Amino acid sequence: MNIETESILQIYPDKEAISRQVARATIDLIHQTLNVRPYFSIALAGGSTPRLLYSMLATEFKEEIPWDKILFFWGDERYVPHTDEKSNYLMARSAMLDHVPVSASQIFPMKTDPTNPKDAANDYCFTLKEQLKATDGRFDLILLGMGDDGHTASLFPGSPALEENTIAVVAAPAPVEPRQRLTLTYPVI
Repeated sequence: MNIETESILQIYPDKEAISRQVARATIDLIHQTLNVRPYFSIALAGGSTPRLLYSMLATEFKEEIPWDKILFFWGDERYVPHTDEKSNYLMARSAMLDHVPVSASQIFPMKTDPTNPKDAANDYCFTLKEQLKATDGRFDLILLGMGDDGHTASLFPGSPALEENTIAVVAAPAPVEPRQRLTLTYPVI
């Protein structure tokens, strides 16, 4: 079977314009999904890339989003306390989640308090399995940024995490601080 696909390259003048476009596309996808299922699942990106997007969703687009029907997950997390300024969870909370009407039961951060990161990764695998039963473990949307070295989530070039093809979440080393991370794996993404 020959399937033709069309590639579209869109160029935006600045981070504000692309963040606004991603916000609009996210809202459209939320509404399309909620027409066929009672909730929308999203894996949030970390780092600095999505901060403006999250802020826009929580302010400019706040009234267009049915916040009570969204389940929030993370694509990766730096293995630091959730109160640490490097935490992806803290960034998402401060930029968006603390400013919108969501309950704690809708938010599923990657835990970073167990002493063994592998235990934390296994725990998140279980969380995803339980919470995403209706979609066979699939997210409706995974937001991804890209680091200067080309990494996305915490899948760094040359990382052993890139070889994982059966487990949804792994503890992964990073070549930059903080050096320990949790990340969704390539098959999930």
